Amino acid sequence: MYNQELKRALFSILTEKGAKLMGVADLSGIVNGEMQTGVSVAVPVPVNIVKDLQTAPTKEYYDAYHALNAKLDDIVSCGSEFLRENGYQAYANTTRVVKKDENWCTPLPHKTVATRAGLGWIGKNCLLVTKQYGSAVRLSSLLTMHRFRLTRRLTRVNAADVRFV
Repeated sequence: MYNQELKRALFSILTEKGAKLMGVADLSGIVNGEMQTGVSVAVPVPVNIVKDLQTAPTKEYYDAYHALNAKLDDIVSCGSEFLRENGYQAYANTTRVVKKDENWCTPLPHKTVATRAGLGWIGKNCLLVTKQYGSAVRLSSLLTMHRFRLTRRLTRVNAADVRFV
């Protein structure tokens, strides 16, 4: 399968599974080994859940957090399976495999892949900020050895163009 066809097919699968934002990142110099291409995916947190967070975390947020993480795990697992079926090494960074240290840091944060994939930028709140959803997104990623054409990174964005919930 040709590079652009493979990327279109992969993004189609990710979209069918529920991804709303996707991008491809060059992770050279960040990760070691052959798998130096990252695919970032994001799903929005429902607006009503975000609005309820203005006072304190809620049971609804807790439930949505876990449901969205499960959905993201399924999305990136399907994506990595598709790439493996097409002859490429791929690794889904699911909640089951990503390990946090004592400071809750991970070796490759999803937001690092997302910024390099052009999904958004890191805001003053230290969260990924997307043009479409602000910072109200959950993220996941997968790694592959396949060299896709990269998604253009965002360098400057007018804050008036950002949709905040």
